[in-house]
Amino acid sequence: MSSALLASLSARDSGAVAGPMHGNGMATKLAALLFAFALAACSVPGPVLKPEAESPFILPGVGTGVGISTFSFQAGNGGWRDLRLGELVLMRKSPLRHRVTFSLRIVARNRVGSLRLKQYEGIVRRTGDVLRLYTERCRIYGKKDFIDRMVPLDGWTCDHLLFQLRISADGTLEKIPEITAETEDSDWLYLHRFKPLASHPVVAGKLVWAGQRLAAPDVAHGDLPVETPQAKYGDETHPGGILTSDDGAVYFGYDAGRHLRPGDTITLFADDRSTTQARVLHVVDDFVLVQNAAKKAPVAGTMTTRVPIGLFD
Repeated sequence: MSSALLASLSARDSGAVAGPMHGNGMATKLAALLFAFALAACSVPGPVLKPEAESPFILPGVGTGVGISTFSFQAGNGGWRDLRLGELVLMRKSPLRHRVTFSLRIVARNRVGSLRLKQYEGIVRRTGDVLRLYTERCRIYGKKDFIDRMVPLDGWTCDHLLFQLRISADGTLEKIPEITAETEDSDWLYLHRFKPLASHPVVAGKLVWAGQRLAAPDVAHGDLPVETPQAKYGDETHPGGILTSDDGAVYFGYDAGRHLRPGDTITLFADDRSTTQARVLHVVDDFVLVQNAAKKAPVAGTMTTRVPIGLFD
């Protein structure tokens, strides 16, 4: 609950109880009531779900070692202007721990046209061919245009959400259709299929980074053209340019800045799986602005791992 609302409630209620018949005891009770109300109003209802004990397991696209794998999906966006894309990120970051985490991310535009990123974060457990994704935190980030930086807008605890996915033989993940008392609060994830995108470290024949195209055929007016400013990466300065709907596209994928820089060549994968090459114009957060993308390919990616130039590159 916002401080302004608390202050408004406090002022309103204080006026109602002011008078000689009410002492410090009543004021204390009122303050306690307001605090309790604030906690209840700012939390998400639902039972806290406790995951099973941590144990090692094979993570799709990663194995038993350290790595990251990404999958594409779609999801409904209540209160947002349109349906966009979704990305599921599975990761194991430490060779010393069995801990596996996930980030389930949805990109869309709100009703006034600004970009929004809704992110569900938590831990993963596996039993047989079933992955159980226990959510711990939910966050919303936003920005106006593609070239802006993302800023945090909201965050809350959402440890009542659980996503259950079955691992298929072809490497895809599928939502388990049976709804239980644990999963009923997370039943909004209506698309059942999660398609593999990329994995890191490098796996022979697979993309090390992949992004999904945001500018779809039914793109909202004003997405493109977009003017990108010059950008400096290390000792190199890139002049920027203008992307139009005829020659440009924007792709979204986890950890884009780790793998791509302006001037890099990226592969575009069309619906018929034919490929063309395009040039990266700018990378902002996980948004990649690409020139020469006239085929409007739904996926772009690279099999090349960028070699760091320096310690902090």
